[in-house]
Amino acid sequence: MKRFALFAICSLTVLLISPPVNAQVNSEQPDALKNLGIDEHLGEFIPLDAKFATSKGDSIVLGDLLEEGKPVIFNPLYYECPMLCGLVIEGMKDVINELKWKPGKDFIVISVSIDPDEDVAVAAKAKEEVLGQADATTRNGWYFLTGKQSQIKKAVESVGFEYRKVEDTGQFAHSAAIMLLSPKGKITRYLYGISYDEF
Repeated sequence: MKRFALFAICSLTVLLISPPVNAQVNSEQPDALKNLGIDEHLGEFIPLDAKFATSKGDSIVLGDLLEEGKPVIFNPLYYECPMLCGLVIEGMKDVINELKWKPGKDFIVISVSIDPDEDVAVAAKAKEEVLGQADATTRNGWYFLTGKQSQIKKAVESVGFEYRKVEDTGQFAHSAAIMLLSPKGKITRYLYGISYDEF
């Protein structure tokens, strides 16, 4: 079991973007981030019957998105995340642009919102922002999903992705990670952080 805390990334980001000040640093982990990380479930399968809506408004189950011979990048996030999720997606885009393999043609990307309040319109806007300049093959091979809380929980818990809503802000505390799946939905690898080497 491997755990990866969001706190380290947030701390690094704050250090990189904040001006130096002469003040005491508070190194204590915020309560919202305690006990959050990733519980690796290598060798297990995502729930192929978990039901979501695509950015086009189509109702699907995860199994509908899998294709023979095409591995999957599984990306839990929420589209209106103010910082970390955007960095993860940018990291994915950067490495995907370096690959000879292409989404839709050689593999599938499934982004799943952890926020049940996000709807099809939010997902469609996010997809356009991320893939607005992409070709049709890439757009058709990268899914931006939303769903009900029960289905989100079912899918996200299957990969061990932990998160918590921070009631004071309405935002979510969570880790930064993507999961690699076999073409049949078996969890084969975890990649952590906000930038990735070619894989």
